[in-house]
Amino acid sequence: MRTSLTTILHILVLVAIQAFLVSQLFEPKIRSDGFRVAYVPDETTISRLSPYGPGFDRELVEHFCRKHRLVPKWIPVESPRAGLDAVENGHADMFIHTGEPDLASHGDHLAAGPAYRGSHPVLIHNKWKQDLLHPEDICAYSLPVARNPHMLPALASLTDVLGCPDMDRRASSLTMHNLLETMTRERLRFGLVGATAFKLWQPFFPEIRTSLELHHHIATRWIWNTRTGSRAKALAALWADLPHSSFFRELKARYFGFFPQTTDFYELSHLAGVLNSKLPRYGPTIAQVARENDLDPLLVTALIYQESHFNARATSKTGVRGLLQISQNTAAELGISNRLDPLQSIEGGVRYLRSLVDRLQPLGLDAWNTLFFALAAYNQGMGHLRDAMTLAEQRGRNKHSWRDVKEVFPLLSYRKYYQEAAHGYCRGIEVVDYVDSIRYYYYYLTGLVRLERPEGAHLALLAGQEKGNEPPDSST
Repeated sequence: MRTSLTTILHILVLVAIQAFLVSQLFEPKIRSDGFRVAYVPDETTISRLSPYGPGFDRELVEHFCRKHRLVPKWIPVESPRAGLDAVENGHADMFIHTGEPDLASHGDHLAAGPAYRGSHPVLIHNKWKQDLLHPEDICAYSLPVARNPHMLPALASLTDVLGCPDMDRRASSLTMHNLLETMTRERLRFGLVGATAFKLWQPFFPEIRTSLELHHHIATRWIWNTRTGSRAKALAALWADLPHSSFFRELKARYFGFFPQTTDFYELSHLAGVLNSKLPRYGPTIAQVARENDLDPLLVTALIYQESHFNARATSKTGVRGLLQISQNTAAELGISNRLDPLQSIEGGVRYLRSLVDRLQPLGLDAWNTLFFALAAYNQGMGHLRDAMTLAEQRGRNKHSWRDVKEVFPLLSYRKYYQEAAHGYCRGIEVVDYVDSIRYYYYYLTGLVRLERPEGAHLALLAGQEKGNEPPDSST
């Protein structure tokens, strides 16, 4: 009996060993220190335009890798099909997928995380061509489609309804950037793109406008191979909590939380004209003073435009004056003898912004929140900023997050709230628009430089050696 029991135990051990060896044989080979991420190049994944970081999706991946001591390795692919194949074949550990994933054709070895970013197709047109008067107009065109075949089902549904099912619906291999350049250069009438990506690129292509929004949801999610064992479990665990985390909400607000509802092309055109006429005179001073105070010259340029549109003699009804709209009290503190002197205004205003950043250091904010809080304080004063932070905390929000504080700032314009605040009434609606506008101009100016646009030529000289996607240094 004892011999039989021993034999059974030996058999079970052998079976377990054999099962382990088989699992190792078929499990995709993954380097212990590397995490290979397949992706279709896109502005939301790895950013080219934004000064606010290397890319929304990229930071999500880096967040996961930090938690598990991994090094992300990025693998660009041409299409969603190629990305899914890479994961199935063990050439990638994960794929950032946009669209409806066809997992059925890949067996039962692929798993999908929840949709965490959504978009929809939009029909765009060149303003130099006739806009869409009747939906049937698109039947006569072979639409260029930004590189994402998952927008085609929406177009197919629309053309079927319109009675033009024979329309050419072939997807284009063009990136969003190349498609918009082609439409501008060749004055193509229509194109089809994703709404979220188009919003990021539209400020740089004023000739291209939205014609028709198609109601077809396009989601982005991560896809991974379930045969990667503990790695697959870690990915599943990440997405169980991440969409509801403060990290995710903060990241989303940093990359997308400042865009206006609609693009004001007149304002951007005016900004470009001002840069062309004013930067030759003021650029060297902006560059020198910004770097002396560890601030990005492009950020300072955005601040000046928001404050005065580069009008050196600008005077507000509140009494602030000059390029950087400095008050008498602040001028006295900074030793400014003439607020209308452009050079004194630039030097003093930038030094004042730097001092606000430094005063916020004891709060332990991250670098970007420190900057956004400092801009709010520049506009409304440190006292009103602290009132808004207190109110945010009282309402159960994070007082160290600009995303949360901007939600309550407008309340300080109402008697019910400002009568309880230490510093009284505040133009709370104005300050939210103020910070968002500077962030938007900063984004636009950075994009002009990185795209090497002619209207950004003076900016490129101003910025000098590009510093990359880093916030102003708030540690000095």
